[in-house]
Amino acid sequence: MADREPGYRVRPARPEDLPGMLERWHELNRFQAPWRVFPPRASLAEEVEAIYRHALEAEDSAMFVAVAGAEVLGTALGHPVVPSSFSDEPAMELSSVVVAPSHQGRGIGRALALAVAGFARDRGVRLLTLKTFAHNESALEFWRGIGFQPRMVQMVAPPDTLLDVGEAAPEHSPDGIEDP
Repeated sequence: MADREPGYRVRPARPEDLPGMLERWHELNRFQAPWRVFPPRASLAEEVEAIYRHALEAEDSAMFVAVAGAEVLGTALGHPVVPSSFSDEPAMELSSVVVAPSHQGRGIGRALALAVAGFARDRGVRLLTLKTFAHNESALEFWRGIGFQPRMVQMVAPPDTLLDVGEAAPEHSPDGIEDP
């Protein structure tokens, strides 16, 4: 792939890139930790490594890296998903997009997303999907800026919160659910 800016190049990942790819993932994992509501599995790092290894060999998935020499500056993974429970149409999920903090703001994230978009288009995939944390305002702004639009919102609440709110609510609810 062509240089996007002097100093880095985006290309398909190779097995020798794996240590740098995992280093970027660990940075992303630390960055996202404050927003997690579910504790990560103890085996998560090993699972991510297996997913990355699979993407290096699979025909339906792709891992791209932005590199400067042998240094992995950024990563992006594209893998097939069926995002709708009402349709069998496949999509390509864009995930593991992370750029080293020292190289952010240089177009690397966009270049990685474009590489995955090209991979998806070449396979006849009509839509890309991604997930990001609602509190990650810079990521939301970035993704909107390159063309992504929200489709669904996942919300979470502890049962006690709902029960506390429910006890303070009137006897009938507007959604037609009756209290026992």
